[in-house]
Amino acid sequence: MKVNSLLFSTPLGSTYVQATSDQILSIAFPEEEKSDLFTELYYKEAIHEDEYDELAKYPLLLEAKKQFQQYFAGTRCYFKLPYKIYGTPIEQKVYRLLSIVPFGYVISYLSLSQMVGIKSGARFIGSCMKKNPLPLIIPCHRVISNSGKIGGFSAGVGRKKFLLQWEKTNWEMSHESSSVGRWLWYTFKRKNGEQTQTTN
Repeated sequence: MKVNSLLFSTPLGSTYVQATSDQILSIAFPEEEKSDLFTELYYKEAIHEDEYDELAKYPLLLEAKKQFQQYFAGTRCYFKLPYKIYGTPIEQKVYRLLSIVPFGYVISYLSLSQMVGIKSGARFIGSCMKKNPLPLIIPCHRVISNSGKIGGFSAGVGRKKFLLQWEKTNWEMSHESSSVGRWLWYTFKRKNGEQTQTTN
């Protein structure tokens, strides 16, 4: 299985996507100001967004970049990309539930834990969010504390604040224009009850 990667710019900074020919495997945000070996490897091994001829050989990476650009342009409220995510059966269930929390809505760590059948499992949910290899596609930034505090984020709290504010600002437009967004929300409510809220 050959794995390729792309490094491109978004409002979150340098964005790294790793994929096979048919599945997204991971998304990360390497820090340009750091010089550790792990960060250097991101830059060394990845195709850069200005390498047009090379990038054209990898349609899925190209599509991922396109969908990220659409999200940050305010014209896309969900990602439609094939992906592979690993974890225990209960972690997989958490990620499946989280994947249908719509653009512009948030859910608490506690509510999410109760939905997967773990009472008072907020800490477990936090651990799952920290291990999530596909931020934005699996929108762990939409999970906040029961008190309303935003909680942590593997890519940095600053990025989580930005994403929540971005979705709050663009929420009305996305839900007026996207029947898919509304369908996801109603499906989620039917399956799990009134346990999420809008960021507005």
